[in-house]
Amino acid sequence: EERQVSVERSAWPLPPDFLVIATQNPREFEGTYPLPESQLDRFMLRIDMDYPAREAEAAILTRYGGVTSVPQALLGEITVLGRDLIGEARAEVERIHVADALAAYVLDLARASREHTRLTLGLSTRGALSLLKAARIAAGLRGGDFVTPDDVKDIAAPVMAHRLVLTPEAALEGVTDLDVVRAVLAETPVPR
Repeated sequence: EERQVSVERSAWPLPPDFLVIATQNPREFEGTYPLPESQLDRFMLRIDMDYPAREAEAAILTRYGGVTSVPQALLGEITVLGRDLIGEARAEVERIHVADALAAYVLDLARASREHTRLTLGLSTRGALSLLKAARIAAGLRGGDFVTPDDVKDIAAPVMAHRLVLTPEAALEGVTDLDVVRAVLAETPVPR
């Protein structure tokens, strides 16, 4: 993590609480090109979103379907997280314990993905770090003070899937990156 933005020969440092949230159109959209692996690896998570359930979509239409309802409804929902709160949350996550066996489990998952026959590119070291950090956050969100294998498993798909590159044969057979994540989780022994 460089913690800076570089353009040609100039670099600008970023504040410690700098965060980017981005959207990516499906590959099927015209003018959409896949990101190179080096760029994909810099995104901590990929969350795939499908269409909402019928009831949820009906609620969206009811709530935001009026001409003036969108701006008014959104104004009532804006919440600002201050730098102090973000700093406190990060400090809390740092206090969550990671046992050596759990860190070894994350490493085993990364190495298993690199050796998986359905992949040409497995989880990088940066990806393994992201998985460990995300598992710590998951542990904190559930109120835990240490990371469990279930924390790793619960967050593995959004952290790992977008970083994996399928073999052409696997892609032709309809195998997905999520299928491979599930297989790697199933095949890798869990620490006791």
